[in-house]
Amino acid sequence: MMTRKEVERIVGIFKNHGIDKETGKRVKENVIHDFFDEIDDLMGYEGASEVIFVPEEYGLDKEATIQEIVDYILENQNIG
Repeated sequence: MMTRKEVERIVGIFKNHGIDKETGKRVKENVIHDFFDEIDDLMGYEGASEVIFVPEEYGLDKEATIQEIVDYILENQNIG
């Protein structure tokens, strides 16, 4: 189970072109792939992390904020 803060950090990194605002550094590619997997696992299906990049395909605004995307992910996470 990921915390809201963890999900916000991951979504923020993707929305900030791979830069972690906490460290100011670019996140390594292998870590980026791990983040995709973490979001997919949290939501319960492969490709779920696409909500970050094409939120309009998930019923959100095309310019959805980090908070709106995080809300969607947490509201639709796979519990169980």
